[in-house]
Amino acid sequence: MTAQDMLKLKKSLGTIKPLFTFQQCKKCKSTVKIAGHHVTYIPEKVEPLCSKCHAKITALNTAAAIVTGINKDNDLEKCNVIRRKVWRWFLRKKKFITLTDIALFLGIDYEFTDDQISYIVCAGERCL
Repeated sequence: MTAQDMLKLKKSLGTIKPLFTFQQCKKCKSTVKIAGHHVTYIPEKVEPLCSKCHAKITALNTAAAIVTGINKDNDLEKCNVIRRKVWRWFLRKKKFITLTDIALFLGIDYEFTDDQISYIVCAGERCL
């Protein structure tokens, strides 16, 4: 692609604003590998996270969806409520959060199967 082609493409796309003007992880303050994390979907709330923190919160949200049976596909409104609660809790917590912690936080006595644990780990690893 020539420089002129690049210029035409840039003009056709218009001004592209970066997702975040200041690239810093909301949780750990890292500036490495920052991406947007959907805290909620509608209304859309996206926060900057490094890949490690993004993997952690994605795994926690996946665990919360398994524990509650609620996800964005079957009940978006309740899903957003749970995701906001998990998000605020995630930001406050300083220690490592276990799967048991997420069930207790949601007030549900729950024991994860090996398959569910593998699925949760894979969900988090996709963010790395």
